[in-house]
Amino acid sequence: MKKTNKNIFKSKIARILAVLFFAFLSLNVNAQGNKDSKGTDFWLAFNENFGGQALFYISGDQNTSGTVTVPGISFSQNFTVVAGQVTTISLPTSVFLTTSGAVENKGIHVVSTQEITVYGMNLLAYTTDAYLGLPTDALGLEYLVMSYAGGGGSQIGIVSTEDATVVSFKLPVSSNGYVAGTVYTKILNKGQTFYLKNNFGTDFTGAVITSTKPVAVFTGNQCTNVPATAFACDHIVEQMPPTSGWGKNFVSVPLKTRNGDTFRFLAGSDNTIVSVNGTTVATLNRGQFFERIYNSSLNITSSEPILVAQYANGSTYDGANADPFMMLISPFEQFLGSYTVTTPSAGFAFNFTNVVASNAAVGTIKLDGVTIPSSLFTPIGTTGYSGAQVNISIGSHTLTGSGLPFGASVYGFNNYDSYGYPGGASYSPIATVNSIELTPEVGNSPIGTNACFRAMVLDQFGNPVEGVRVDFAISGVNSASSGFANTDTNGTALFCYVGIFEGLDQITSSVGTLNDGATYTWRPLATAPEIICPTNIITSSLANQCGANVNFAATETAGIPVSTISYSHASGSFFPIGSTEVTATATNSVGSSVCTFTVTVEDKIVPTVLTKNRTIQLDAAGNASITAADINNGSSDNCAIASVVLDK
Repeated sequence: MKKTNKNIFKSKIARILAVLFFAFLSLNVNAQGNKDSKGTDFWLAFNENFGGQALFYISGDQNTSGTVTVPGISFSQNFTVVAGQVTTISLPTSVFLTTSGAVENKGIHVVSTQEITVYGMNLLAYTTDAYLGLPTDALGLEYLVMSYAGGGGSQIGIVSTEDATVVSFKLPVSSNGYVAGTVYTKILNKGQTFYLKNNFGTDFTGAVITSTKPVAVFTGNQCTNVPATAFACDHIVEQMPPTSGWGKNFVSVPLKTRNGDTFRFLAGSDNTIVSVNGTTVATLNRGQFFERIYNSSLNITSSEPILVAQYANGSTYDGANADPFMMLISPFEQFLGSYTVTTPSAGFAFNFTNVVASNAAVGTIKLDGVTIPSSLFTPIGTTGYSGAQVNISIGSHTLTGSGLPFGASVYGFNNYDSYGYPGGASYSPIATVNSIELTPEVGNSPIGTNACFRAMVLDQFGNPVEGVRVDFAISGVNSASSGFANTDTNGTALFCYVGIFEGLDQITSSVGTLNDGATYTWRPLATAPEIICPTNIITSSLANQCGANVNFAATETAGIPVSTISYSHASGSFFPIGSTEVTATATNSVGSSVCTFTVTVEDKIVPTVLTKNRTIQLDAAGNASITAADINNGSSDNCAIASVVLDK
């Protein structure tokens, strides 16, 4: 018996597959590509403080360059950004919006060749705050204002990104000749601004702003006490996200060194039910808000999309070395995969970042390349998320993860001063999402191949929703391959991964609390077959036949997938007397293997001998001769007589 085998080296392939898997995974799960806080074109503004500096902190994931211009005051400055570092731009004080009710040319245009993130810092001792800038492609046509009462006056600043933009606004309180509940309009050209500052003690929260073309909206207060009973006011500011980017699911962590933070929940629709840590706290109509102080981590949910703000309280509230700021909390559906942030270069002795991550991501998030210890994270109820308060030094910092999205905010305190802002966020239209469907529902592949899944995200009318982050969680033998992707123009998010372990995976796609699942089986790695032939076969011929029908089977001992086996002579076919060589071949999609054996058929049936009497005449010498033919009387054999021999 001889055998040849074209099998492959499984251990070597497994190592190659492992390398390919993690290389592919690092590309797949970090794909972002949607409306978020990173962009190449921004229109921004600064609401007035009591003087101070207007600063931009600019960072990027790639080296890039750009320009900051304020056409209305003839300001222009070029800048460069080194990946992972922060560039600071100081603007002239004339950029501040100071005249309430006025249309001015104070829009700030920031452009770059590669995507950047821009943070605005309104820096003044004892009254500082910062905001996260939104790029032009993340802006919208409808906003509701989050602000605060008291102090120097509630503020709204609006910047137009295009000419002939009709801006409409309706205030919840009367101010500067504008009557509460009445819709007013302004027509703004590209780069023009409109600014409103409220009277002392009143609040613009709940004001509605709409526009015919995208605008940027900045709100806050020139200097306010939070809560109203606390002493020492501070400037607060944030850029508002459009209502399409609001959400229903939030998790938050308390501000470090404080004994409670003020929260506001603003409703965009009537009959919005808001719950905190599983308990209903308010039912709100459009433009209404609920305010309360909390001193623990929160799980905030709502029946309809809301806007959530976390305020640092004044220093007299708890005796801390701090003061008020306003910081928006992003829905966890809008978290990103990395952030580059910064503190002010001076003036703040205590700086922190709050990080909120899924439990699966805890232990993988790094600050400046060093893993944040899991011990710093505390679970937030039963949400599946945990939060950490992390001290950071003065300067720029990079937060990165293993591919799973997480939330980050930056804040700091000093003597009667503070600042705070979100590290970044997505602004996809998650508020419109109504359903998600994952396909295929069931599938299988050999390990080492690429399995792809498509999540279809639709709104309540069955239309696709573009730019929404879909999370993909894998539980099972390949659970390390969880990640996320964003929907395209067809509302489809594509997620692929390579299975390196045999067995079953459960794939769950989710947007917020909406989810759909699938199962996938990973078969063993495809290999060429191995075959063993039967031992040489010896058999007897059948009666009345010169041969026999012989059955046999070769055995496949290895090979994935199962191969087909063919023979040079079919099993069960007729074999003549004698020896015949048979070749067996096993073939699958990877290769083939052959072996040979012999089939020998023997004739063991005794011949029949028949003779006849014969008279023999002696010759004169007394001799006579006789042959077998002389006495053969029809002798026979199963396979014919080769010869008849006379035994004398």
